[in-house]
Amino acid sequence: MKLKIKKITKQSAEKTLKKVRGRPFQKGKSGNPAGKPKGCKNKLTLLAQNLMSDQSERLIKKTINLALEGDRTALKLCMERILPPVKDLPIALSIPDLNQEGVSKKLMEIILSQVANSELSPNQGQAVSSIVESYQRAIEVNNIEERVLALEEVERKNARN
Repeated sequence: MKLKIKKITKQSAEKTLKKVRGRPFQKGKSGNPAGKPKGCKNKLTLLAQNLMSDQSERLIKKTINLALEGDRTALKLCMERILPPVKDLPIALSIPDLNQEGVSKKLMEIILSQVANSELSPNQGQAVSSIVESYQRAIEVNNIEERVLALEEVERKNARN
């Protein structure tokens, strides 16, 4: 029995490379230009959800029982579902009149004082400080806009004369 060995040419190599799996489409062109439909779920996810839906009540009860028996992992799971970690809490600040000069400095002094007295956490102080900074920038931009408009008005009046 004789084996046939094909002669590899540049054309046959290029043709083979074009057919290589993983690159079935031209670069930048998809076989599904519309993309995956919104809300479409993976088949494995759907299967898992169907299997779990029938047993969900029993699984929840079992997890709670394990937690009550002292299983730390089950207890942690239950607590995370019952009482999720608190991310942001509202804070109370006494804010001076925002139309006064130097209001940003006063606000920053209040924030720093409250952080130093443990009335605000450092993270809360930083968050409020960034809000004050944004407010200050908005005022500065507004002032610059007003000054530019006033200068343009003066230039228009001078151009008419």
